[in-house]
Amino acid sequence: MLAVQRIVEISSNNRYLKIHRGFLVIKDKDTLLGQIPLDDIGAVIVHGYGHIYSHQVLSALAERNIPLVLCNSKHLPESFLWPAGHNHEQAQRFRAQVDLRKAQKDRAWKSIVQSKIAMQISVLNLAGVSSTPLKPLLKKVTSGDKTNIESEAARKYWGLLFGNDFRRDRLAEDINLALNYGYTLLRSAVARALVAVGLHPTLGIHHSNRANIFCLVDDLMEPYRPIVDFHCLSIDQDKILNNESKMLLSGSLTTDVITGDRTSPTQVHIGLMASSYTQFIQGKMDKLFLPESLAETS
Repeated sequence: MLAVQRIVEISSNNRYLKIHRGFLVIKDKDTLLGQIPLDDIGAVIVHGYGHIYSHQVLSALAERNIPLVLCNSKHLPESFLWPAGHNHEQAQRFRAQVDLRKAQKDRAWKSIVQSKIAMQISVLNLAGVSSTPLKPLLKKVTSGDKTNIESEAARKYWGLLFGNDFRRDRLAEDINLALNYGYTLLRSAVARALVAVGLHPTLGIHHSNRANIFCLVDDLMEPYRPIVDFHCLSIDQDKILNNESKMLLSGSLTTDVITGDRTSPTQVHIGLMASSYTQFIQGKMDKLFLPESLAETS
């Protein structure tokens, strides 16, 4: 079974990172702040400034396919450090991605949009909010979502979840900051899973922005976004990104999600989804392994 790994966040300034005996060591000058086994790390997310990294750190992270994500003051990723690739089937899977027919892409995107809406419905239900306005939209999604039901569902969903005055704005100084942070963690987890199975994160299904080198990541993370949204409901509006709220958001990757009769932590589910996409593009599977609902919380 895939292991759930830890997200290491560097949020203060002037930290020193080094490798020692298989551990990532983090220091403030001569003071040891912590050390984490490299094999337990899923990603390293950096928000502060003035950090020092040894070359050994960058090399060790790359060898283990651990992304180093550099974020700006809005907690949005500015840069990623990725390995060149260690999967022995990588070249074959790159070719399959390039050769993927439009009809296959449209079919995959329909499934992704339907999965995202189903997850939004699940979040509303768990939040005690009526999901009735979203339910008819599931059946309206066409191949390739040519009528843009995804956007229609989003407009209704945000108002139901956070109130009619809420606007999803990546630059806003409100709960959007928490959403940015949570999505950064999620994006890193999806990107790592895709690279691990030999996929190229740029070769997308629906997203095609030339400036975005992670189009496939942004496509396949869509159904998981509502998990972050759900965790944001528990965040104190006056303490949007303190240590407690960040810890809460990191729990998005361990939250159980359901597909069919299988329940898996989000991070494990993402790995299964990535593997299913490799099978889909090679014609070995007819559909993707996508989340259908959040598991009931105690």
